Amino acid sequence: MSRIPERVPRLLLLLLAVLVPAGADAQSRRNRTTPGLVLETGARHATCDALIFVDDGKTLLAAGDDKVVRSWPVLEASFDRANRRVLRWPVFRERRGCIHALAVSPDSKRVVVGGLGVKNGYLAILDRETGKLVQGLENIPSAQAVWAVTFSPDGRKVVYGVEDGAIYLWDLDADARKAPAAIRAGERKLNRLRLVTFLDRDSLLAVAQDGEIWKWDISRAGDRGRKLGQLRLPNAYRVVLGPDGKWLAAIGEQSAGGRSADVQRVELYSLADGDRQFLTLPEPKPGERPFPRCIAFDEKGQRLAVGLRILPVQQQVPVEKRFYKEIGGRILVYDLSNRRVSVTLELDYPPEALAFRPGRKNQLASAGGNNHEVRLWDLDKPAAPVADIRGPGNCLWGVGLSKDGRYLGFQETRASNPDSPNQWGAGDWRVFDLKERRLLPRTPEDFKPIRPKETAGGWKVQFTPDANVWNVVSPEGKVYPLDQKSGLYDPRTNNVPRCYSFLDAGDGKPVRLLVGHIFGVSLYELNRDGPRLARVMVGHEDEVMALAPSADQKT
Repeated sequence: MSRIPERVPRLLLLLLAVLVPAGADAQSRRNRTTPGLVLETGARHATCDALIFVDDGKTLLAAGDDKVVRSWPVLEASFDRANRRVLRWPVFRERRGCIHALAVSPDSKRVVVGGLGVKNGYLAILDRETGKLVQGLENIPSAQAVWAVTFSPDGRKVVYGVEDGAIYLWDLDADARKAPAAIRAGERKLNRLRLVTFLDRDSLLAVAQDGEIWKWDISRAGDRGRKLGQLRLPNAYRVVLGPDGKWLAAIGEQSAGGRSADVQRVELYSLADGDRQFLTLPEPKPGERPFPRCIAFDEKGQRLAVGLRILPVQQQVPVEKRFYKEIGGRILVYDLSNRRVSVTLELDYPPEALAFRPGRKNQLASAGGNNHEVRLWDLDKPAAPVADIRGPGNCLWGVGLSKDGRYLGFQETRASNPDSPNQWGAGDWRVFDLKERRLLPRTPEDFKPIRPKETAGGWKVQFTPDANVWNVVSPEGKVYPLDQKSGLYDPRTNNVPRCYSFLDAGDGKPVRLLVGHIFGVSLYELNRDGPRLARVMVGHEDEVMALAPSADQKT
């Protein structure tokens, strides 16, 4: 139940941002040293990018877009909530502080985190016992997001990779003013590093989005590396190395125009001889299209867990309703001795990260769900998790204002298969009285939320096969993609439109279009020359799933 402490303020702030623009003076007074108010829910409330067991399976670490590393002691079959810890690194507003990469030192006393730091390209080393910042990267060689990180076997170096595939070695014993050495230069294109790890004291292995497998000897100054092989899956999304250091497992990501079948499988690649095998997914249930989203080896390399996101079969959906949506999630546990599924776990929403528990042959942790749950599973009893961690609230999937603007309603249940991106919410409405500033014990009988406007002035939205792009169609029928050329804010991250609402023309303004997406909302002005990005409202830690227009449909 972890998003409501963060999602309710998020949606309220969205309304305020549309209706009452923040003063420039107030904005300019904020800087990276200004203290911020942080609501601590005791659980995750945003996407999880890293899930790791440490201390021989006695502790679980989780990190991601909620900007912290959460640490829970794990008992025989439960989480020790009373002794949880939170490790914090420097963060700032908006996306500053989202963690994409996490690694634990060989002695398990420290963690290093990277991602969208308080500065682009920043990394921090934190003490697990005290939570203190032990060391921060001062001389940053590349102002790009960090996507993969690892400690050297002696714990005295950190190697990390960034957005364009560049790889750097940070010597923790060197002068802090000295910038990390470049192991590989970037390529001036998107090529996020997916894996960086040591095979032994001096041998470094790395794989980026392009699927190229490279190895370096860091003991040799200026070593240019050697290409070991190439993954066949397109756009490597997750790559993990087996515990014996001999096999890679990888999943891909479909690109625009690519075939779904190319990424509906898992690739296994042998570092020893280049042998390649594929794990096929079981026959899907009627109406489902499953795609791998996360993977994890067990401690002996005998099993591989594969987390799936379930999409509907597009051919069974009317063209006007073919927007990107997940309708469920699943975890498959493969026995690698015969390449068959031995256990299946059903979830309400796609898992984001997985980790087998060392020392517990049949326990698996997963992160992700309708409310960002972290779950512990007993694979001998797969019907339900044996324990979970949830915050004190629920995610919000629907939001709406009353006609007079007094009430703000919200829905905490996700629709399993909505017909429109403006219908993610399901179930009863809960109502907040904006005049009295209190949550009502029951929904007023006359409460009827104003729904998002799905057309205005002859303009309409058109969905495309590319989940990252919607089109907007003019009254004359001209089609304009809402892509990078039209000014979409940061297409590398704000790249999945989730909801929308038109605003009628008036007060000297043309018809406008609000699009909710990852990390915020984009506002377009629509005129005879097409869409123009007029404003971007960011600051959210996750996806914006609902918008609440006013009754006059102008704000």
